Amino acid sequence: MANITNTTTTNTTQSDLATEQAIYNIEYNLAHVSSGLSVLGAIANMGLLYVIFRRRHLLRDSIGRTITILSSFSALFSIFMVAMNELWVAHHKATVAQTVGPLDSVPVANSIATLSYLFLTGIFSTNLLLALERYWRIRHNCMLPNRYVACVVVGAAFYAVFFIASFSLPGVQCRWTFLPFAKPCKKVNGWSCRTKYTDTSTILYLLGLSGFVLSTIVVGVVYENSYFHIATLSEQQFDTEHQSERKKADETTHLQRAVLVRCLLMSIGLVIFYFPSLMMVILTIFKPTLFDDLSNLQWAWLISFMSVIPALDPLWTPVLVLICQEDFREAVWKEIWPSRKREPADVK
Repeated sequence: MANITNTTTTNTTQSDLATEQAIYNIEYNLAHVSSGLSVLGAIANMGLLYVIFRRRHLLRDSIGRTITILSSFSALFSIFMVAMNELWVAHHKATVAQTVGPLDSVPVANSIATLSYLFLTGIFSTNLLLALERYWRIRHNCMLPNRYVACVVVGAAFYAVFFIASFSLPGVQCRWTFLPFAKPCKKVNGWSCRTKYTDTSTILYLLGLSGFVLSTIVVGVVYENSYFHIATLSEQQFDTEHQSERKKADETTHLQRAVLVRCLLMSIGLVIFYFPSLMMVILTIFKPTLFDDLSNLQWAWLISFMSVIPALDPLWTPVLVLICQEDFREAVWKEIWPSRKREPADVK
């Protein structure tokens, strides 16, 4: 009987070890996938920035300057994502091997966590600025006034302070559940790390996240107003009696609608690539037992997949810039194939 029990225990232990190793492999492999996508995003954004600084005329327009800032944040965030993914993998392997990992230093880990949110704050605020630039161009046919630009910059700095303060409080550590989104936590019983929504660090952290939600809502409202303004112009053109005026109004409305569609495509990445992971982080703060029904393997797939999605945004940005901005596309084409002359494409 003792031999049967020992055999069963050995088989169970081997099965548990195999499952554990499978979980680790999923997490490591998808972290490397995220790094690979981030490398592609960094190359694409740096290539676009190279073209912009070679073709300085792209910076004459305020929208062109905003796109340049957005591409710069995307390039930096891509490089940061590669470093963070690989650091996390190395740290996790060290933890399993019961050795010191690169993220065991609390100041280093907290600084990395803070930096990730500073980059994200830049990306969200630049998308908001781009939406306002587009709206002002459609509505008033001129550049966005500097006072609105200053408001966006001050607002971004205001919410960035919450993240800095959240990870700077005494006794606070960071915990990565969904890369690259760390959340503040405090040690309990000397080893486990707990995130409680009533803690000061967590409240500050949630206030910082509210800036992402608010900026996305404002972007949606701005585009809604842009849409209704274009719809009004479309109705007015049918009231025009002269054929020439009607044709001119139709061309203007067609162009403005194309601009709006392009800008919507550029900003929809905020919702697709960041909000699923952000919502998961928030849910695990308010309801830590939400995913308790999942097996360890299912949980590994969930957190690994959620960690890959944000790496797609830096790749999405330059691709859409080339699709939606004809002047940027022509500049890139001339850098790649300078001897070939191309006719400008019609706006569709």
